[in-house]
Amino acid sequence: MSLVMEVLRRFDERGVTYCHWKSNDHLDAALAADTDLDILVDPAAIDDAYAVFAELSCRRGRVANARNDIGLEDFLGVDDETNRLVHFHVHYRLPGGERHNKRFRLPWERSVLDTRVRDATGVWVTAPAVEAVLLLTRYALKLRGRDMVRGSSGPGSELAFLMARTDRDQVLDVAEQLLGERGRAAISACLDHEPGTSELYRLRRVVLRVLSSQTSSRGPAAFTRRMNREAAWAMRGISRKVAPRPVLKGRGGTGGGVIVAFVGCDGSGKSTMVGESRKFLAPKLDVYPMYLGSGDGSSSLLRKPMKLVRDRVFGKARDRTTIAKKDKVGDDHPAAMSGAKAVWALTLANEKSRKLRQVMRARTRGMVVICDRWPQLQFPGELDGPRLTHWRDGNALQRRLAAYELRPYELARRFPPDIVIRLDVDVDTASARRPEDGRDYLAHRIDLVRALDFDGSLFGAVEIDGTQSPEKVLTAILRAIWSRL
Repeated sequence: MSLVMEVLRRFDERGVTYCHWKSNDHLDAALAADTDLDILVDPAAIDDAYAVFAELSCRRGRVANARNDIGLEDFLGVDDETNRLVHFHVHYRLPGGERHNKRFRLPWERSVLDTRVRDATGVWVTAPAVEAVLLLTRYALKLRGRDMVRGSSGPGSELAFLMARTDRDQVLDVAEQLLGERGRAAISACLDHEPGTSELYRLRRVVLRVLSSQTSSRGPAAFTRRMNREAAWAMRGISRKVAPRPVLKGRGGTGGGVIVAFVGCDGSGKSTMVGESRKFLAPKLDVYPMYLGSGDGSSSLLRKPMKLVRDRVFGKARDRTTIAKKDKVGDDHPAAMSGAKAVWALTLANEKSRKLRQVMRARTRGMVVICDRWPQLQFPGELDGPRLTHWRDGNALQRRLAAYELRPYELARRFPPDIVIRLDVDVDTASARRPEDGRDYLAHRIDLVRALDFDGSLFGAVEIDGTQSPEKVLTAILRAIWSRL
């Protein structure tokens, strides 16, 4: 049984009065987790509802203040059958209002729950006549000044879906019961033909009079709040798709922010799994991605030209030919090679210091941080470790530069990631995936990764067999992360 149906089945078992209260023309999509589920729950059964979600490992999302709505909670869960993230909008009050500012309470929760009916799927839904009145009322309250100028699309197909399952007299009786005689007349005008902006505006005037005492803000305060929320929505979209920023604008985990670091040998699938994990979580949670290595991932403007020169001179592979070429240049020009390595190491340390502080700021603000690699001190000179530790016994300048380089690595050691995903592969698998790298090099890196420890990590390291199929690896990773959010 899918997660959605199991939650609703257990609600029935525990006597939780609920119904899927809107957009029931798309109920099939909601039950398949293609869209969110909007469920109205009787507040008297809130403890039982919490218990059901807890039993099924559904996490309550912590919404940023800029987007928080009263009487609404978000629960997120992973459907084991489809490996999809399911989003439950759990309402204890019926909201209405303009987009990004649901400032009205529609005080008809009891009427909706008392008249609910069973859908063909066995799910409790709003009675069609009641839902038709709610639908028109919600569309009327959505109207903004800009909509009245340029026009706005009406409820069209959704209203037709509901009217095919009820009759006009029932809808008008409900309208009179909830909105009075003027409401009945306004709803009747909307039913005479497909309601447009003018019909909805007339209904809006009636609804505003009826609900004048049921709003959290009005006038300039309501406009300002809506503008702030629209700005927060736009900023979250930019952060998700264009330029990630360590600012919580949407939704984080209930337990606060968490850093998830992926470590593994080259060819273990780190970058692929980092991308897939982010793709899974980002639609519902604020995810902050960060690359903390020195290879092909993102780098600072200072280090980009250095990478181009390095790859042009030595190439990107790590086979014996490349290693021999580096050794030869080092033998022929020791001072130049040593200086270049020092500049690289110091530039990289400065970059890692900045990135680590962004990562930790994002965690403190409640975001889910996904890190590709993590700086370590166990193996200096290798595997994202410091490069200048041999200078600690040098002259005064060398000691100072070595100490400067060490700062981000000490920071990473003192404040480790909360969850470490260690992707383990054997040499044959790594070599098959990275044929350009030497087997000796890969075997050595595998041994280093297996020996890494993360003392002080909140949840420690989770061992994942990276030789499995990508689908199985991703499933194991997502379950490991989800169980610790």
